Amino acid sequence: MPYESFDLYADDNRRLRVLMRDSNLNVVDITGGTGVFTVKATKSGSVVIQKSTAVPSEGMIGAADEGEMYFFIVPADTNALDIRQYVFDVRLTKADGSTYTTVEGVLNLLEPVG
Repeated sequence: MPYESFDLYADDNRRLRVLMRDSNLNVVDITGGTGVFTVKATKSGSVVIQKSTAVPSEGMIGAADEGEMYFFIVPADTNALDIRQYVFDVRLTKADGSTYTTVEGVLNLLEPVG
């Protein structure tokens, strides 16, 4: 499973693109599937941000045959969070009900200068 790190400024908008690949890095068709992006302060902590491709304002499946999904982060998601490092993962539930964690990593929430 890939491990990723990305920076996000508090109170910014962000369109997060995730590409689903298998362990050999082959494209996985996610037609009919649902992706969920979850952020926590620690792995065992409470959810601070969660987005689903099943909710149009939160995310969407892009080119499903290319394993592409998007999650939409908006200022309201981060304006009450502490400036720090968070953990995240993306889970995919395929149309047949099987579930996979596709990527995990850290989100560095940064304070804007201005």
